[in-house]
Amino acid sequence: MISNKARLSRSLPLLLKSQTRTAHHLPLVLSLAKAHSISQQRCFIQHQALQARTASAAADKIVDIRPEFEKYKIQEQPLGQLRPLRVIIFGAGVNGLNMLYTLRKEASGVDCVIFEKNPECGGTWYENRYPGCASDDPSHHYQYTHSLNPSWSSVFAQAGEIKQYLNDFIDKNGLRSSIHCNSSVTSAQWDEEKNKWIIAVKNEAMGIVAEEEADIIIDATGIFNDYKWPELNGLQSFKGHLIHTANWPSDFDYRGKNVAVLGNGASGVQIVPAIQPHVKKLVHCIRSKTWIAPPSKAVRYCHQHTIGTTNLFSEEWMKTLASDPDAYKKFLEEIDNKAREERFRTILTNTTSAQSSISLITAYMTSQLSTHPHLIHSLIPTMPVGCRRITSSTNYLSSLCSSNVVVETSPIKTITSTGLVIESKSDSNPPTQTGTETETLHEDLDAIICATGFNTSFLPRFPIIGDAGLNLQDAWSEEMGGPRAYMSMMAEGMPNYFRILGPNGPLAHGAVPRLSTHMCIYVLSHITKMRLENYSSIRPLPTVVRDFNEHIQAFMPRTAWAGRGCGGWYRSKMGGNGKEGEERVTALHPGSQTHWEMMLERVRWEDFEYRRAGAGRQENSDEGDDGSEGGADNGK
Repeated sequence: MISNKARLSRSLPLLLKSQTRTAHHLPLVLSLAKAHSISQQRCFIQHQALQARTASAAADKIVDIRPEFEKYKIQEQPLGQLRPLRVIIFGAGVNGLNMLYTLRKEASGVDCVIFEKNPECGGTWYENRYPGCASDDPSHHYQYTHSLNPSWSSVFAQAGEIKQYLNDFIDKNGLRSSIHCNSSVTSAQWDEEKNKWIIAVKNEAMGIVAEEEADIIIDATGIFNDYKWPELNGLQSFKGHLIHTANWPSDFDYRGKNVAVLGNGASGVQIVPAIQPHVKKLVHCIRSKTWIAPPSKAVRYCHQHTIGTTNLFSEEWMKTLASDPDAYKKFLEEIDNKAREERFRTILTNTTSAQSSISLITAYMTSQLSTHPHLIHSLIPTMPVGCRRITSSTNYLSSLCSSNVVVETSPIKTITSTGLVIESKSDSNPPTQTGTETETLHEDLDAIICATGFNTSFLPRFPIIGDAGLNLQDAWSEEMGGPRAYMSMMAEGMPNYFRILGPNGPLAHGAVPRLSTHMCIYVLSHITKMRLENYSSIRPLPTVVRDFNEHIQAFMPRTAWAGRGCGGWYRSKMGGNGKEGEERVTALHPGSQTHWEMMLERVRWEDFEYRRAGAGRQENSDEGDDGSEGGADNGK
């Protein structure tokens, strides 16, 4: 290597150029002027020598920075060019389809595909097709804000109509080629060296498992896709039709049969009035009381345009909405305003709105059950309104008063090959002369319909393994205290992983398709930053995940969701750390719909750790720099 002195001597008598020059290291210029005397020449030569020695000493202090330049490589691309990424989405339901649409429309250069376990798209609206299955939000509210349908036929769109809407949306936007049905994700593992996810995908038709790679994975599987059978003795011994509402057989004919419906959640409340007029006898078994609300302000507003007392919109109104965009826009805004006005205000405890809600719904239920007063005590709860999911219906309670319906609130003792045995005579039915509280009752049945819900634990249905071998199934388990997410969208220790409607999301705050767009834009913001700034991975800092969840648990006691004795799927049990048996709210966002939307509107970039793979430096950099950036602790 050429020494600094040699390099300096070769530069004489030129200007010495140094990038490390300071104010007291001035450029050296050697004059070529001729001296007019011997003494002047001698002085001139001595002065030159002195300057040369001074410059040589300064050159020895100059750090040789050439090796630094050799470690860095200029990226040969235009300023602002976005690097390509591959994104894999799990699930082709409402949220997965919207995420695919958003990336197709807003992220050119992103290769995005969906893997869907079912033979068809639609998610919830493919799997749930039982009689009466419909949205419990007004249909014009239950749609994407960017893909409006003025032709909804009813105030509450039926499952088949929503499924058709989603499929029309797929075809209209050319998304079908990017969706792989009959493809179940069986595992996902982060490869730190590659900075990619390795995903195992099973082709359900052929039974073959293939390996896929992605820079980013987006889990849009939801929590209503793993239906749950009730834990009853002898359930599988029943010889009649044993059906779960989430797996309804298309060829089942319930007309003229003796049927039991187990459960009074959202599915039970919809299916009972749908089949009651057509069955011979309906035994409705419920474990707990629930609030059945009258139509909301938004629903009543929609009913101004329906035919008589039905939920069907008039042809005239549908033509008006289709032909007059301004009228349709005003209609949608009014529905949204009325929905927001009611939702959150009644959830806050010890407020006038909360007390008024209890009085209003109690009066409604009492009126609907007036012909069967013995049902009032059995069905009207004392827990706060909203403690469990509020279900609205105009015909469920009246159907329970029909002559062919028996409501059983006592426990089911066992299931037999021909029916079910009730542990004791239910107090919800009119007392008999010989009936006692301890007698058992056998109901002969042709079919048992289980409207018993889903596994709503938020645990992934397959291993998702992130940093240092951390399995999200373990991290979010009851033993570890239950699920804890960041803004419901991301998880600690899971790089480049996004969850749509994850823990503490807006599941009781509004219509999912509308909310979905906010989540998709949030994910898009992260993807754009990674592409523009060349980050290989992004993950929320552990401290901010803890801070967010600390806020959640501090806020929830202010709401009905944290009310004692409610049960339901809004909560998860906590294990470990001496907290066995305790519960905390894990399903819902601690605030209103508007609050949640504003929270996602501006990404808090300081809450994340960012890493670059090389980031322009050669991989053999001797500095040991891992390319990470982020908050104070960098997640370490």
